[in-house]
Amino acid sequence: MAGVLALLLTHLWPLGASSWHKPWATHAACAEMVRRFDWTYNTSEILYRRFHACLARRKDLPDWTGNNRPPLISGEHYPVSVVPSVQAPPLYWITPVYDYVVSNHIRKAGTYEPVELEVFRNLVREGEVVCDLGSHVGSYSIPLAFHVGPAGRVYAFEPFRVVFQLLTGNAAINGLENFYSFNVALGERSEVLRAKSPALKRSSNIGATAVFLQAKEVYGENHVLQYEGEENVKVETFDSFHLEEVHFMKIDVEGALEKVLRGGQETIQRCRPIIACEHGEEQAPELLLLWGYRCLLVLPPHDLWVCVPEENWWRHRWLEVTDFGFGPGGTQLPRSVQLAQEMKAEAEARRGTEAPKLVQDGQDI
Repeated sequence: MAGVLALLLTHLWPLGASSWHKPWATHAACAEMVRRFDWTYNTSEILYRRFHACLARRKDLPDWTGNNRPPLISGEHYPVSVVPSVQAPPLYWITPVYDYVVSNHIRKAGTYEPVELEVFRNLVREGEVVCDLGSHVGSYSIPLAFHVGPAGRVYAFEPFRVVFQLLTGNAAINGLENFYSFNVALGERSEVLRAKSPALKRSSNIGATAVFLQAKEVYGENHVLQYEGEENVKVETFDSFHLEEVHFMKIDVEGALEKVLRGGQETIQRCRPIIACEHGEEQAPELLLLWGYRCLLVLPPHDLWVCVPEENWWRHRWLEVTDFGFGPGGTQLPRSVQLAQEMKAEAEARRGTEAPKLVQDGQDI
C-alpha cells in the first residue's frame, strides 16, 4: 500500500506548490488517493495539502461502487469528500478529509462500526424514536433514520458548529425528512462554554473532541488530536427538549455521561428507553442501575454498554448470551450482526495491507 501510494504521489504530485494545479493533477487521481490511502495512519501535512490542491476543479469523480453514483471531492475552506456507501442502504456521505477515524471508516467501508450499528438496529424497531447524543457526522443517526422509516424519528445532537454542518448536510443529501438536528451539547444545566474547536484543516480524530473535558493536543503514530481556534458551545439539558417519546438513546459524549444522564433524568425515567453508551469503566453506569436498568458491556474494545429497563430485559436476553467476537456466548448471533462482523473484518483486512507509516511534518514522503 505504502509503495503504491508513494509511486502515485511521485508521478502525480511532485514536490512544490507550483505543481498542485497542473492539468494532470486530475480528480481521478484524487479519487485514487481516497481509495488507496489509509487515513487511519497519521501522515505529513504535505500529503494533506496535495490532497487539498486536487479540489480546485471540482468535477465528479469516477464511480468506484459500480452503481453510477460518482464520488466528489470539494471544499473551499477545508477539504471534504462526498462518497457513496459501498453497502446498503444506498447512502451518500459528506466527510471531512482530515478526520482519520470515523470519516476514514465511512470512506472505506460505508459505515463507521458495522457491528455496533447492527446491534443498534436489532434494538430499534420501525416507527420508533431514536436520540443520538454526540452525533458527529451522523455515522449512526443517518442509517438509523433509514431504519426507523417515515413513521419514526431521529433526534441528533452535535455541539461543534462546523461538524454540525456536516451532520445536517448528510441528512439533506440523503433526503431524510424524519431527521431533527440540534447544534448543542447536552449536560446537567443550561450554560454556554468556551471550548476549543476540532481541527478540520489538519489531521485529527475529530470525534474525540470533547466539550467538558478537553484533552491536550497530541500528535503521535497511534493517536492524533488537534484543535483550530475556539467557539462558544451552548449546553442544554436533555429534559429541556420535552420529548414525548424516546425508545432508544445512543450516548457518546467523551467523558460527560453522568452530566448528560442527570440532565435527562425526567425523560429517561418517564420514557424508559434502551440506552447504548460509551462508558470507559469496569462497572456499569451507576445512575442507570439506580433507575432500574440492567446493563451489559457488549463490545469491550469500544467501551460500549447497552442498558435495558429491567421490566423489558426479557425481550433482549440475546445480548446476555451472544458472542460479539470478544468472549464466549451461548446462542447464535442475529444474522445481520454476523454480516456486519464479516464486513468489518474485510474492511480491517483492507486497511491492514501495507499501511503507510507516520511521516512527521517537514519530512519527505
